[in-house]
Amino acid sequence: IHGVAFMRQIDSIDAVRNLLIIDVPTRYFLKTRDNSRVYHANKHISECGIENLSIGNRENPKTGWDEESYSTNGTGAWDVHFSQVIQFKYSQNCWVRNVHTYQPAVNSDDVHILSNCLILSYCRNITIDSCFFQKPQYEGGGGNGYMYTLSSNDCLIKNSVANHGRHNYDFKFPYSNGNVIHNCLAENSKYSSDFHMYLSMANLFDVCESNGDYFESSFRPYGGDAIHGYTSTQSVFYNLKGTAYNPDRDYLIESRQFGWGYIIGTSGSAYEVFINPVAGTSDGYSYDTSPRDFTEGIGDGDNLRPWSLYQDQLYRRLKDSSVIHNYNVEIVVRDAETYELVPGCTVTIYQEKRITNASGAASFNDIPESFILKVEKDLAFQLGPKQTVIYSDTTITVYLTSKIFDITIKLMDKNTLDEFWGVNVTLGTETKVTDDQGEVTFTVYEGNYEYLIDKLSYLQEAGTLEITSDTTINFYLTQILAYIKFWLKEGDAAPVNNAIVRINGDSLVTASLGLAHFRQLPVSVNYNYLISKTGYYEETGELYLTRDTSLYITMEPWLSNTELFPDGKSVKLWPNPVRDFLHCTVPDICSEQTLRITDLIGTEVFNQKVDEKSFNINICNLPQGVYILSLYSSELQTTRLFVKE
Repeated sequence: IHGVAFMRQIDSIDAVRNLLIIDVPTRYFLKTRDNSRVYHANKHISECGIENLSIGNRENPKTGWDEESYSTNGTGAWDVHFSQVIQFKYSQNCWVRNVHTYQPAVNSDDVHILSNCLILSYCRNITIDSCFFQKPQYEGGGGNGYMYTLSSNDCLIKNSVANHGRHNYDFKFPYSNGNVIHNCLAENSKYSSDFHMYLSMANLFDVCESNGDYFESSFRPYGGDAIHGYTSTQSVFYNLKGTAYNPDRDYLIESRQFGWGYIIGTSGSAYEVFINPVAGTSDGYSYDTSPRDFTEGIGDGDNLRPWSLYQDQLYRRLKDSSVIHNYNVEIVVRDAETYELVPGCTVTIYQEKRITNASGAASFNDIPESFILKVEKDLAFQLGPKQTVIYSDTTITVYLTSKIFDITIKLMDKNTLDEFWGVNVTLGTETKVTDDQGEVTFTVYEGNYEYLIDKLSYLQEAGTLEITSDTTINFYLTQILAYIKFWLKEGDAAPVNNAIVRINGDSLVTASLGLAHFRQLPVSVNYNYLISKTGYYEETGELYLTRDTSLYITMEPWLSNTELFPDGKSVKLWPNPVRDFLHCTVPDICSEQTLRITDLIGTEVFNQKVDEKSFNINICNLPQGVYILSLYSSELQTTRLFVKE
């Protein structure tokens, strides 16, 4: 049977008035035009279920997965075409609870199942609860890659997720009526979650969310021997939320049920709907979906009450005073990390707002069993809005997470981009030191914080930072003071000490290493320098100082303090005056030589053969005074004077 059908139980028969009393109303007319009738259904399976199960299919290794490959023998699509992971047929009062698909370890691709996941066919009163179905290998034509397919009466899918299906949620045939999809998530679909074919009437999408999917009830000019045609009437989209549009659509819901469709309340960043009627001819069949369907609260679903049409109608139809109640509820707010009570929070239930007191509590009266709860506080992440169900007067404790962020501050030189380690950085009341990457990290709450960066010789940085997220902030420090180091040498080796270095009116005398170090000089200034020492030509120059700078200057002697060998090469002796060690270098032409030191009256104080070209003489124990150093070799003899300090 593929026409309109309702599976019902006859409670009684009124023969006088020719009435059948059934357990559930029909949701569409039974027309004499269609030769409507009552017949006895075969016995159905009942009170059976599947729960707490993970299920996955090994992937098919073949090729051939195009849209129409299912019709070509030998392809992978041919093998898996219209396969089902779970099927309920001729069943009633059954369930599937907490069943998830998964990727078997042998699957090289991210594939959970081969084609379709769940189909309910010729069933009644089946509940699907807390299931997660996703990622078919084949989602081509011919009915493949559907996650939840309803071809039954009065079934419920709730608290479930569908991901990466060709159609995530799907209704087929006129006997698919009175079904509810409640509090479910539809993600990343190839096409819509839809009413698929042949007038599946009076179904409900209730409090569902779409992330990369969309919902559709329209005229479909597709199919085989018969086109899909008008897909639904009297179906409702109630309080649907869109977090992101499907890549091929700019709307959350498309509804064209010739005036008998209802879209009530949409929300989220992807909340738009598309309801313009269409008309035309397909395969000789003329169609027209006018007039427009009913819409209300588009983009304003967060304020919709009741939050759930399904739950509200369920409570009303039960007509059970023990179930249908309004209750008193107290909301207590604690810090998620410290568990301390949090006063000053704004608690909202529908449009009613309360502020938590010193005990972190806010009280509400006359609240229905199902309500929307939202909790807000400065410097904390908002809780909700979330649907909450209670069954008595109660206290609900919720936990707020403070907005805590990691703030990394990195210090670099503005001109050279050199990173600074060991610099004190203060943020708020906390001071830390930068690491070898020039970085320091603070963990702080959302808000405004004073900062101070104080590095010697650099312009101080201070101000206020507004912290709203994890972030890295680069500071490029401007140098305002720098040093100049003058390194004086004679030739390639001997440092020139006791030289006078003058810059812009300041002067220093070089130490034993030939170094004059001028500190804390203002940058962006021209400096003129003059270097002088008896026995050497003066050195002058100009320097524009922008950063720490070292100058290496070679001093040229004019009064030789060396004895020249015949080839013009010299013996070098330094320092002079000397305190501890006398350094001596002789040219390569010298072979083994004898070193002799005497005082001015001829008393010998040192005599030793040396065969190195460069050597040190320890004179620490010599008394202060003037001495004569004589160096003998087979080539010639040289004599030098030096002063012991």
